[in-house]
Amino acid sequence: VAFGLNRFDARIRRICVVLGDENAGKGGVDKRCRLSVRLQNWGELIIDELAETFDEAVGRAVDRMDRVLARE
Repeated sequence: VAFGLNRFDARIRRICVVLGDENAGKGGVDKRCRLSVRLQNWGELIIDELAETFDEAVGRAVDRMDRVLARE
C-alpha cells in the first residue's frame, strides 16, 4: 500500500487498511479491502473493493486510490 501511494507521501497524514471475509470461507468474490487515506489540510478518502483474494482486493483499492489522489 505504501509503495503504491508513495508519490503522495507529502500530502498523506494516515493510511488505514481493513480487510474482511464477507462470507467466511464459502468462496466467491467476498474478500473486502477498505482503504482510507487522511490527507493534510483536506480530509479523508475511502475506497471499498471486493475481490476473490485479499491481494486482488488490496491491489484494486490502491489503484483506485492512486487515481483519485492524482485527480484531487
